[in-house]
Amino acid sequence: MSTRPVAPPATPDNPRPEPQTRPPVKPNTPRQRRVVYDDQARRPSRRNPAPPLVEVRRARRVLRRIDSWSLFRFAVVLYGCALIVFMAAAVGLWIVASAAGAIPSIENFITQLFALKSFHFKPAQLFLGTLGIGIVGVFVATLFTVITGVLYNLISDVVGGIEITVLEEEPLNRVS
Repeated sequence: MSTRPVAPPATPDNPRPEPQTRPPVKPNTPRQRRVVYDDQARRPSRRNPAPPLVEVRRARRVLRRIDSWSLFRFAVVLYGCALIVFMAAAVGLWIVASAAGAIPSIENFITQLFALKSFHFKPAQLFLGTLGIGIVGVFVATLFTVITGVLYNLISDVVGGIEITVLEEEPLNRVS
């Protein structure tokens, strides 16, 4: 977009030629925009051939409806995986605390705090109780997610949905 004068190269006949103006550069329209990513700018080698160049187009999409059944299945799998990770972390923490001798000292602290004759954790009962609470949590979180999806569907009928701009990449044909 610069129209700054550019001087032509000096010659023996004309040591100081008149500057010439460069024609203005036309901006690319969104459909003609070409993007070369940083990893595509490197020189190709035998080991790493150059990745293909891509043309990027912006496209607007509107999210009008979320299928409740798909949302339910996704939520069950997501929260189920979260429960598995949580239970694995809890068991691992229990094993480390037991090996470090922290469990007996916690039992002694609870015994003294509440003036009990004796107090001992039952690991199997503690695991099953935590698992039961986790399963109830998965059910409640899944229910909340599905209700939120249904509520979104009702609101999007009134408002029209959420508009999202995405980039669509298409490979360019190389000219050899």
